[in-house]
Amino acid sequence: MRLGVRVGMWLGAALLLTGAVRLPEAVLWRLAGHSLRAHGGLAGAEFLTAERYGDLDGGGREGVLWLRAGRAGLRSAAGRALWVSPPDWQVRQAALAPVDGRPGLEAVLLVRRPYRPWPVDAFLPNAGRTAGFHNAAGLSCHVILIGCGARGCREVWAGSPLADPLQALALADLDGDGRAELAALEGRYAEADGQPAWRLSVWGWEGFGFQLRAAQKGRFGGLGAVRAVDGTLGLAVWPEHEAGRRIP
Repeated sequence: MRLGVRVGMWLGAALLLTGAVRLPEAVLWRLAGHSLRAHGGLAGAEFLTAERYGDLDGGGREGVLWLRAGRAGLRSAAGRALWVSPPDWQVRQAALAPVDGRPGLEAVLLVRRPYRPWPVDAFLPNAGRTAGFHNAAGLSCHVILIGCGARGCREVWAGSPLADPLQALALADLDGDGRAELAALEGRYAEADGQPAWRLSVWGWEGFGFQLRAAQKGRFGGLGAVRAVDGTLGLAVWPEHEAGRRIP
């Protein structure tokens, strides 16, 4: 089960889902095994901004991730361009994080781009598995990883069109294993931007893709990563009337 094929539709056998919730104010959520648990308010918590500078290949090759007007790119510490997103991508969010176990940090991008069916769909008698995974403008939502190594900086993983588009994501090592989990707010293609999300989910890297770790149905408006007063990492989740709010 990997992120990119049926986000919003897969339920792992060990996944614990609780009832839908409505949040009166921002709440701290923590990952506990295969469930998400609310832990009250955010008093004393430190909000974590997206990492944009770090070691890109594990060998001390430092670089900068930039995001501007829907385009993203990587450049060296000296300012040399290493990678730039294609012009038909709309990059909504971008951060550097240790995600897939490779040396160095990956650039994790939340992207809208023109929908393309899987090549095998051309040989199927009916529409493919991802048919309909796009909005009215024909844009599908993807999570894409850009990594750097001996062959330069390039796309090392791209999820298939998501069944439900992600409105926001946050990256944090929620279980303390040294790799960042991907937390997301899931929306609907049929809804305009700025609408509340219907689900909060957390995904972890498993081999060659993201696997659902935990999820919580509800009406959610914003998402960010925080360090709680006890030093552990968690998620700040805002209520539905704060739709679109996130930590930069």
